[in-house]
Amino acid sequence: MEKKLKRWSEEEILRLREIMTRYTKGTEGCRYAAEELHRPYTGVYSKWQEIKPKNIRPSIEEVRDILYKNISNNPGNLTEAFRLTAEQTNRTVVSIQSGYYKKNGAYSRHNASTCFAMISKNRMAANAKNYDSSKMPKTTKQRIKFWIANMLGIKKEDL
Repeated sequence: MEKKLKRWSEEEILRLREIMTRYTKGTEGCRYAAEELHRPYTGVYSKWQEIKPKNIRPSIEEVRDILYKNISNNPGNLTEAFRLTAEQTNRTVVSIQSGYYKKNGAYSRHNASTCFAMISKNRMAANAKNYDSSKMPKTTKQRIKFWIANMLGIKKEDL
């Protein structure tokens, strides 16, 4: 014996959307909606999966631009910059952090344009608060010269 499926009316779909706005977990909302609409849970869940708004995530390049803008606005608080970027791009804070700190990460600070710089009398570090002086043999004047050349698109051979 084949069971007849009842079609969803526009009123039921609107009511399902209203109900789901009150719940953070889709399963809880679908259970409540199934009771209220007198429909099976699986049918309500499947309809919700069909009509729910989709989360569109920006591309890696867009995330990189947003991250660098947030770091430039918050150079003293990178955690806040990561949190803001995660909220704006629908990603986790951990994924943003690891992408920034890893040498080959998607948003790596090593490949980034300069968002902020720490400059002292003798040394300069771009996009880093802590640095190893053995890895930074150039003086501040040399590093500023290379930084300006890089910003202007001048190659080392032309200097």
